[in-house]
Amino acid sequence: MSEPARNWLLLRGLSREQRHWGELPERLRQTLGSKVVCLDLPGVGTEVSRPSPSKIEGISDDLRLRFSDLRATEGGFGIFAVSLGGMIALDWVHRYPSDFEIAVIVNSSAGNLSRPQDRLRLQNLGPLMAMMREPDPMRRESRLLKLITNHRGDEQDLARAFGEVSRSAPVSFSVMRAQVVAAMRFQTPERVETPLEFFVSAHDRFVDPSCTYRLAERYRSPVRVHPSAGHELPLDDPDWVVEEIRKLS
Repeated sequence: MSEPARNWLLLRGLSREQRHWGELPERLRQTLGSKVVCLDLPGVGTEVSRPSPSKIEGISDDLRLRFSDLRATEGGFGIFAVSLGGMIALDWVHRYPSDFEIAVIVNSSAGNLSRPQDRLRLQNLGPLMAMMREPDPMRRESRLLKLITNHRGDEQDLARAFGEVSRSAPVSFSVMRAQVVAAMRFQTPERVETPLEFFVSAHDRFVDPSCTYRLAERYRSPVRVHPSAGHELPLDDPDWVVEEIRKLS
């Protein structure tokens, strides 16, 4: 591989925003000396007042427009993207291959490679419906964290913090629906010139790990496997993520 990416853009997944990254951005800054940029998808976080496109291409174009000035002034970037963010990143580097030096895709999937019941495990449908009916943001986050993390020791503290995030910038049903539709429609690009790396959690209970393996096989790209983390790999083990990113250089 050529010169390592000096800076990183981080993209999150369905209905999540930059305040859900936990410790990862600061760990990357401290350990790698990187500039780390977190952009929120349209409709969440700093962009909560805006609608979300219902196609991946529309979301990636929205992000690229906001990112373009920074990329021009700050030099080379890699993109690190989780779940829905991974679909956006694959579309982005397919259509604009010179924007990033490398793309790291975490626990993601595609509709033309994996079955719907693998992209969202069927046993999660009941808990997800119960979570969506829960009016209290903290209890809602607590239910969700039980599905997407495996070995956090501070679930209640995290649920409390994320509950406050939800109160301050609640994601609308229309935005969630648009993001789900975009994810369901996503098909893998035929060709990606940007170097790809895939990270997968072996014990992801939310999305079947086979989805990531199929993506990696599609592009003949390496897979780095965490043996015990859940779908929210950056929350479960940020140190592992930082170390694996460090190895990419």
